[in-house]
Amino acid sequence: MLLVPWLTAPPAQKSAGRQSEEAARPEPMAAGAKAEPARLRVAAALKEAEFAALMRQSEEIAGFLRNIEVEWARAEPEDAYASFRHEARLGTAADVLLMPGEWVMNFAVSGFLAPADSAFAGDSQSQQFAALMAPMKWNGYIWGVPRDFDPYVLLWNMNALNAVSGNPSPDLPDGPAGWAELAAQSRAAENPLPMVALRRDDPLSLLTWVAHVTGERSDTIFADERAWDQTTSIGEALSMLDQNRDLAVFAESVAEMAMLVSDGGVAAAVMPYSSAKALMDAGTLPHRLLMDLRTWKLPYVWPRSSSFAVYARSEAKEAAIQWIAAMTSEPAQLAHWLASGKLPAQSPLFERDSNLRAVLAGQPPGAFPFDAQASPDPSLPQRLEKLAGLWEQFAAGFIGYDEWNERWAALSAETELHR
Repeated sequence: MLLVPWLTAPPAQKSAGRQSEEAARPEPMAAGAKAEPARLRVAAALKEAEFAALMRQSEEIAGFLRNIEVEWARAEPEDAYASFRHEARLGTAADVLLMPGEWVMNFAVSGFLAPADSAFAGDSQSQQFAALMAPMKWNGYIWGVPRDFDPYVLLWNMNALNAVSGNPSPDLPDGPAGWAELAAQSRAAENPLPMVALRRDDPLSLLTWVAHVTGERSDTIFADERAWDQTTSIGEALSMLDQNRDLAVFAESVAEMAMLVSDGGVAAAVMPYSSAKALMDAGTLPHRLLMDLRTWKLPYVWPRSSSFAVYARSEAKEAAIQWIAAMTSEPAQLAHWLASGKLPAQSPLFERDSNLRAVLAGQPPGAFPFDAQASPDPSLPQRLEKLAGLWEQFAAGFIGYDEWNERWAALSAETELHR
C-alpha cells in the first residue's frame, strides 16, 4: 500500500496555563502534589479547524495538569488510518491517538494500543453509551475512550417538500413506497427538484439514507454477501437510488449540502448532526428546516464517534491516561459540545443539560445510542474502505446497481479471506 505522508504538525507547542471557562474546568491537582514533567505527543485525525479547537481545549486544562507538556501532530482524516498504523509498526507513533471509534478495535487487535481502562474514573465506564463503547472493548479490556459522536441525520427543507408534493402540510416519506412517490412527484414537476443530497466520499452517508428508506439498521450488511440483493429492502433502496440518480445530488462536502438544503435546492440532505443543528440554530434562513431523527429509534445508527487511545510503546502512558481523563471529563465534554455541536459521550450530561435532554427525549432503552453494534469487528476499517470505493464509483456514475451487487459479493468474500 502506498503510504501518504501525514504529519502536518505546527512547531512543537507547550500547553499554556490560560484560564478556562468555569464550567469546563476539571478538578485541579491536589495542593502540594509533585510529579516529574512528562512530554506527551498527541496525534489527531482531524481537519485543521477541529485540530485547532482540540489544542485550545488542551490549553484550557493545562493549569490543572502542570506536569504535562503536549506536542501536537495533525493527520488528514483520509490518510490517518494507514499513517497511524505505519508509525505504530515503526515504533514512532504518538503517545495519544485521536481516531474514529471504528478503528480502535483494529488497532488493539494489531497490538498497537495499551489498555485504557484506568482513564475511566469511578463509575464513568458504566455511563458511556453502548453504541460508542462496543468498538472499544476486546479481550476483556477497554482500548479507547470516546470523546464525542456526530451521527448523520436527514435534514428536510419543508418549503421545498411542500412545493414538490403540492401539499402545504406534507408527511415525510415513509418507506420505499414513500420515497418512490416523492421521486415521482418531483419528476412530474415542471422543474424537478432533487429529493436528497448525499456525501459522495462517505459510505456512512449512504447507509444513513438507506436506514431512513428501509427503517432497518445497516450495520449488519458486512456479514451478508447478499445484503444488497434486490430481494432485500436495502437492495431495493439502492436500486431506487440508481433509477432516480438524476434526482439525487452526490455532494463533495458538508458545506455544499448545507448550501443546497438551506437554499431549497434539494428536498433533504444527509448531514452530520452538528452541521444540521448549526443550520437550524442560525434562525435567519427563509426556508423552514426539520431534522428527521426517526432512524434513531432503531437499535443502532452509525455514531461517527471519535476516541482517544494510548500507543502501546509509549513511555508516557501514565501522563497519557491522565490527559485523556481530563479531556473526556464531563466539564470538558460539555464545553466541547457547546463549541462544536458534537454530542458528548457521557450519558449523564443528557440528563443534566436541558438542550441535550431534548436530543434523546423519548428514546426507548433498546434504541440508539443505548444499544451496541451487531457484531463489532476488527476488520471494520477495511470493510468501510472497500464500501467507500464502491460508493464513490456509484456516485460518479461509473457503476450502477447491478454491478454494485456483483462487486459486493466479491468484496465480501475477499475481506473474509484476509481477516
